[in-house]
Amino acid sequence: MKRIFPLYLITFIAFCGFAMIIPIFSTLIIDGNSALFPKHLDLGQRTFLFGLLMMTYPLGQFFGSPILGALSDRYGRKPILLYSLTITMLCYFVIGLCIELTNPRLLFLILFIAGFFEGNIAIAQSSISDISPAELKPARFGYTFSVASISFIVGPFYGGRVAELISIPAPFYIVGLLLFLLLIYLFFGFEETHPPENRKQVHFLQALTNIRHVFSDRKLRRSYIISFFAAMVFFGFLRTYPSYLVAHFNLDISEVSDMMAYSNIPMVLTMLFLLKPLIRRYSIKMVGAIAALLLAPSILIFLYFHSFDAMFVTIIPLMFFLAFSGPVTTALVSERAGEHQGRAIGNYVSLMVLGQALASLILNALAGISFYVPFLIVVAFTLLNALLIYLLPAPAEG
Repeated sequence: MKRIFPLYLITFIAFCGFAMIIPIFSTLIIDGNSALFPKHLDLGQRTFLFGLLMMTYPLGQFFGSPILGALSDRYGRKPILLYSLTITMLCYFVIGLCIELTNPRLLFLILFIAGFFEGNIAIAQSSISDISPAELKPARFGYTFSVASISFIVGPFYGGRVAELISIPAPFYIVGLLLFLLLIYLFFGFEETHPPENRKQVHFLQALTNIRHVFSDRKLRRSYIISFFAAMVFFGFLRTYPSYLVAHFNLDISEVSDMMAYSNIPMVLTMLFLLKPLIRRYSIKMVGAIAALLLAPSILIFLYFHSFDAMFVTIIPLMFFLAFSGPVTTALVSERAGEHQGRAIGNYVSLMVLGQALASLILNALAGISFYVPFLIVVAFTLLNALLIYLLPAPAEG
């Protein structure tokens, strides 16, 4: 566990940094009181700018994850981690300066660069795969998603409180400082998990085009498709859920934050305590197919009993089954990747990021028609994924 802890720490800080961006910039842009953007813009223009700004970060991750993953296959996990974290650290300092200097153009560029080099999350997952026996991979990937879930509680809470008590740029400077301390810790305390004898030659142009393996790699193609649909399900619900809370129950920011924190509890508990014993007793394929199948009626029950009080009960089984999406798909890709773990996990992270971006954009747009529409689309996706997982060949056959 000593070798894995720094990898979880990378994931925690990375997701905390992104999670705090959302509430801070939504306030800066949409309320119209910041000098970062012209005050004469109407609400529609401000929401468009906010969406465009939020897209730059995952767009950077989409391109950065497979490239950094492939480079870590060639040069080792540790050096690529150190280089990428150094650039990410500098980006957080520059984000703070962009706010102070009211420079929105540079802000768009820096968020893209920060997202690109936050592809180091793919390297962290590859390192976990390097040092984990096959039977422990699903549980350890589950811990990664638990850390990410916790960070989406801590990040916004921390960012909002620090911005309120000190200044708006302060949270970004503090994250930059934390990344600096993490760099020192990794430099002296992290051991390489990908030894030289396991490395393969990778050309830069090859790394740039690694995403094509999502479509051309017959051994992994089905697992990639399942992962993409799982991302649409996972992020489709989690990115539409806060809007649903506000629109249907008129909750304010603190109430939505509290409800999101409460909703994450069964997900985190499932990943921490239930996933590992289930995987030991049953195959990852069986667990994933059944969880996806049972998630569909859980969402329908959540929609049917749509009172605020009932939601405290109906959200529990929904989040329990939703918790399996990430760890199951990560394990399905990893066990079929063979010696190309870095490239495969990098492509996987890119697909998850792409799914997040598309789900956030498309499903929230459809929520303008009715909130039942995006949730029913999520139900359709999860039923389709249950079937795809069930039909997925074993690694030796794929």
